[in-house]
Amino acid sequence: MTPAITSIFDLSPSEKLQLVEDLWDDLAVTPEMVPVHGWQKEELARRKANLTENSASGLMWEEVKRRVRSRYGRYAEDTVTVYGVFHTSCDPDKWRQRLP
Repeated sequence: MTPAITSIFDLSPSEKLQLVEDLWDDLAVTPEMVPVHGWQKEELARRKANLTENSASGLMWEEVKRRVRSRYGRYAEDTVTVYGVFHTSCDPDKWRQRLP
């Protein structure tokens, strides 16, 4: 008999990933219910303005896939997996410093 799991921290890595995927899918059903903070809206507006003013700063999808594959070579030729990351910092400057 399998022992009962009393905490999500007792899940195996694959079970945790499945849980995250299930939660993400559940949130995606009603995106309007997911809160968006003011600083997130400001960051999106900043990025949109930057792309509008500097359209050449955007990347074609093929280039995005090439960069992902070169950085994380384990992906199949026709597959790119994108993971969303949630964090607790509401300070965009703090997490922007972590970007490559």
